[in-house]
Amino acid sequence: MDPVTPYGNSVNQDKITLGQLESFLLKSADILRGKTNASEFKECIFGMLMKELLTGEKPLLVSDVVEDAIHA
Repeated sequence: MDPVTPYGNSVNQDKITLGQLESFLLKSADILRGKTNASEFKECIFGMLMKELLTGEKPLLVSDVVEDAIHA
């Protein structure tokens, strides 16, 4: 059974175009943003980036969590 995307589509191992990737990432950001408007979301992201810059801490990324889960 193929893995499933957040949209219920199955994921295959075929290559995707840059346009398809961009569309997928924008839709994913919309899901993560939820009902927050873009301006509020932008402030949140800039705040996280500023904290990272000032403290030197690297934010936790979903890819890191998935990578850790795969190698556990």
